[in-house]
Amino acid sequence: MGLFMSKESEIVKGGLSEARTTVLIVGDFTHEGLTAKIQGLGFDVVKKHLRSSPANWLRIVEIANTLQAEGRLAVIFAYLPTPSLLHLVHSQYDEVRGALIDCFEKAGALLFVHEDNFTGKIEPAPWEITELDEETMERLDMPWPTDTAASSFVYTRERWLEDNAGCITKALDFLNELQRRKLALVPFRKRSDVTLRMFEALEDAQAGVFLRLYVPHGRYQSEQFEDFLTMFSRYLRDVEGKEFSIDANRTLRGTTYIFKGRGDVVNVEELQEAANRFDRFLALSESDPHAATKMLEQAGISSTEAAFAVSKYARGLRRLNMEVRHEFQRRRLVLNQNLESELLDAKEAVLLPMPMEKAPSSLFAVVGNTAPVTINIEGSTLSGVLVQAINGNVNYTVEDKRIIGLIEEIGDKVEALRLRSELDRLKDKATQPEERRTAVQKLKSFLYGAAKYAGAKIDEVGTELLIKYLEQIIGGG
Repeated sequence: MGLFMSKESEIVKGGLSEARTTVLIVGDFTHEGLTAKIQGLGFDVVKKHLRSSPANWLRIVEIANTLQAEGRLAVIFAYLPTPSLLHLVHSQYDEVRGALIDCFEKAGALLFVHEDNFTGKIEPAPWEITELDEETMERLDMPWPTDTAASSFVYTRERWLEDNAGCITKALDFLNELQRRKLALVPFRKRSDVTLRMFEALEDAQAGVFLRLYVPHGRYQSEQFEDFLTMFSRYLRDVEGKEFSIDANRTLRGTTYIFKGRGDVVNVEELQEAANRFDRFLALSESDPHAATKMLEQAGISSTEAAFAVSKYARGLRRLNMEVRHEFQRRRLVLNQNLESELLDAKEAVLLPMPMEKAPSSLFAVVGNTAPVTINIEGSTLSGVLVQAINGNVNYTVEDKRIIGLIEEIGDKVEALRLRSELDRLKDKATQPEERRTAVQKLKSFLYGAAKYAGAKIDEVGTELLIKYLEQIIGGG
């Protein structure tokens, strides 16, 4: 316990058990509801201040690295409202700032940044230029001061901007750097935005959730995708002995697949590796059943069970491939009835991608295919019938298509599929209000960074209009 007992501010009342998973909160964001949520889910909590010495920042890194090495780190929350963002770039932290950000990136921390900062706007906090009592700030649901002494400091806006001009420039440059890294930046306007996303992350950490994929009903190859997921999850549990499952939450419009794992399959990278192993096993079961059986026996499975498993999965692969071909032929017939055959032949590979028979995990890419939304044939947009033949029962607006176009440019195809799922889930009116708000947060985070990925300015990609569109879907900013 020595590492965690040296600073009493690090531990909430009740202490920190060596066996318990821990939530690390960096920055001054806390309230009774959050603490109760953390403890109710069975986690300990460690709270650390950013307005502290460089040595304390290194202490944060030490705690996070130790918890992660011991497999006891649930999640890191870093609360970075505008005053904290400005504080981060003070010269006294130049030698330790990189270590802290590296730690956040390694641990997959959620960094909460005020939404205006993403657009290049940094303004003084209300309490820095106006006297506000605590009751007023509570009612406005605004980010509270990270230093209680600041609430009594009265300043003019113009003087504040002038005095902090250099720091503001440095802070915006730093934020740009954060957006270029693999960091989960969460835009927020209200304290409730922060709480909502924290609650979702805490529930996911407790349940082992690391990925959600939404598939609208009727989307091309969606039924085959579900069959693949059933085979895949059974293989990981029964053959590899992994603690892994995929839950399905269904609405009238679509299904959200919730990926849960413990131990060896707990993130997207490990999921991809597992899918590749599954592909190889299926291919071997089909081409050389004897070798596949020997492989399972070497993994500790009895010869009888190994032979049965190989036969079962080989049959499953043949059935899945047959269903994939039948679905391809059925959708092709629909397209044939609506397009001239020579145009179909020219565009068919884009409209109807055919999964690789020996790599059924390619269904991930097929189900997430976005091309039919934006593809044009001889200058005419595909008719609604054709779009529905591939996309299912989701109707995409001009703004949706623009967002999807930006998503298509992402090199990380799994992340692209995840973002596409968030957009589709947002458009499903049966999705819970809290989930719709967090979906908007994730899409906003992507949109604010999309311009930088493309080397363009925010106004050049119409980011502000797309942000307003997303806010309209959930009924306001």
